[in-house]
Amino acid sequence: MESFIPMSRMVDDWLFRFARGLSEWAYPQTPDENFPNPFPAAAATVIGLESSLALPDNVVSLDEVRKL
Repeated sequence: MESFIPMSRMVDDWLFRFARGLSEWAYPQTPDENFPNPFPAAAATVIGLESSLALPDNVVSLDEVRKL
């Protein structure tokens, strides 16, 4: 089982989400100059597609909740 280090995971997530095109290194199965997806299960299903880089968020809209 992999150990969980919150700060390291946050940095990996931030680099993946917000630093596209800024990496000096190449990563396997990752578009050039991008950082790798830190969520391998999500990446494995749609590798090679630009849309795979958009991860679903967990933000709840109050307007949507009020409609329920």
